[in-house]
Amino acid sequence: FSNCKFCCSRSPVSTSCPLEISPPSVVVRYQGSFSANCTSLSNQTDGMGWESPYGGVDLTKGVTSLLLRIDSVPVWEIEPMCYVNFRDGDQCTKVLPVTVYKMPDSVSLKNLSAVVEGRQFAIQCDIVNVAPARNLSVLWHKGNKILSSQTFDESSPSPVSKSSVLTLTAHRDDDGAEIWCEAKLNLWPEEQRPLPVRSEAHILTVLFAMQQETLCHHTTGNSHKQHKRRTRIRM
Repeated sequence: FSNCKFCCSRSPVSTSCPLEISPPSVVVRYQGSFSANCTSLSNQTDGMGWESPYGGVDLTKGVTSLLLRIDSVPVWEIEPMCYVNFRDGDQCTKVLPVTVYKMPDSVSLKNLSAVVEGRQFAIQCDIVNVAPARNLSVLWHKGNKILSSQTFDESSPSPVSKSSVLTLTAHRDDDGAEIWCEAKLNLWPEEQRPLPVRSEAHILTVLFAMQQETLCHHTTGNSHKQHKRRTRIRM
């Protein structure tokens, strides 16, 4: 921890606090590194510091800009706070919002079997160890179409596993179609977002009809045997 000797609370800072942090917020991979610069816009600045359990900077006199650098983020929640001391003894603080993320270990499909035309079926997508799940989106694809998307109400910042279930009615045209799901974290602008983690594609098999054939075979003597064969017919 840094020496923030006037820091009494973490209550919201008023808009009059003349501190600017660049970047204003940070998204960092778990165990990744980041840096941020805090600048005082006041000409009455006596000194500045960063309060943080990792990479904190002690009160530094005679500066109006101070860099925070954290080489490895080993926790899922962290709130570095820049503070400035003024010549009249006052102080103000500003918290740097930090989001720590982890992409999923795996994304996979469950309940994979043939389906019957006209009947409902469900496929499950399992997303393992992702954080923060409140920023997770799961998208379901069939061919080149997005069928649905799902987000999650999750307060924990640490990794959790989530499941999404897609329910559909099987149609004849679905036979041979590819279905898959993908997981992405909505933490960046679209052009900066890492590639989503996707499952393997499942090729749908739709059973159109069942036909029963009865074949009678006569053998020598008085015996009469009847054989039945069930055949799946695709039309």
